[in-house]
Amino acid sequence: LFRSCEVCFTAKARTDMHRLNCGHSFCLSCWKDYISIQVARGDIGIQCMDGLCSFPLDSIDDFISESSSLKVDYWRHFLTRCVSSHPLLRWCPGVDCQIIVKVALPKPRKVVCRNCSTGFCFQCG
Repeated sequence: LFRSCEVCFTAKARTDMHRLNCGHSFCLSCWKDYISIQVARGDIGIQCMDGLCSFPLDSIDDFISESSSLKVDYWRHFLTRCVSSHPLLRWCPGVDCQIIVKVALPKPRKVVCRNCSTGFCFQCG
């Protein structure tokens, strides 16, 4: 049996389609392209491609291989968003340092990275 993708309007086998719990169905090729664009923009809150639906995509695992650089970028954006939205966490501003610094209380004070010894104000960076 074939179904038509609602994005590219191409007839695809059911095995080449992915349907979300909202009921909208799109081909795997369109999903991959859509996810690639969203991740390139830094958007990790990927939703249904139907313009009137905001149903979230549960996982990109069905569309992107484990070794893909896209998956690495997705998780990098995810981690960056988690750290930037957490009041007790900051990225170390040291050159080429990718350490996350955690404090007990989010207040202005000097902290020192245990990895590169860079000192910085936790509140203002």
